[in-house]
Amino acid sequence: MVATTILGTHFEFNVIFIQELSQSVVCAIPSSRNRDGEKLVRVPNHYNWLVFANTAPSIYDINYVNTRLLPF
Repeated sequence: MVATTILGTHFEFNVIFIQELSQSVVCAIPSSRNRDGEKLVRVPNHYNWLVFANTAPSIYDINYVNTRLLPF
């Protein structure tokens, strides 16, 4: 996925904004309603970045902030 590549290779940036990033199925989680489990859908995550997502259904923007800014 493009976003995972960007997050893994561009650590020199402090903030990355991605608009209309596609969600992907991470795994199936146990469910009492579905024998096969429920799909866990998320945006890409990386250990060097904090994720801030807009939860409005019509707007889908993701902001990644570099963890080196945590002291600030």
